[in-house]
Amino acid sequence: MCRWSCWTKTERSCSYADRRVKASIEGEGRLVGFISSDLRRKTPFTSHEDKTYFGRAMAIVQSTRKVGTIRLRFDVEGWDEPVWVELTSEALPKDYVSDIPSFRSKVQGGI
Repeated sequence: MCRWSCWTKTERSCSYADRRVKASIEGEGRLVGFISSDLRRKTPFTSHEDKTYFGRAMAIVQSTRKVGTIRLRFDVEGWDEPVWVELTSEALPKDYVSDIPSFRSKVQGGI
């Protein structure tokens, strides 16, 4: 996940000036969703465009499982240039097991 906050060129927060933002992606990733925390929003989670909520929004990115660079582009309403965020995906060992508890392990053991 990439949490994005709106700041002006003079380093002031845009928390009260919500703006439309369009997200796009390049490289070894896929933009799964783009969302703000505004529960009144009408755009679906899978949309790549939304309005910030108190100056914030969040992009959900999924790796293509290849090592490489992922570049997120945010085009912000009223700004001359886009905002770029660069992420790097890394390879995990084939026998890697997440330490995050899995719902499946509870289901397999029965209720």
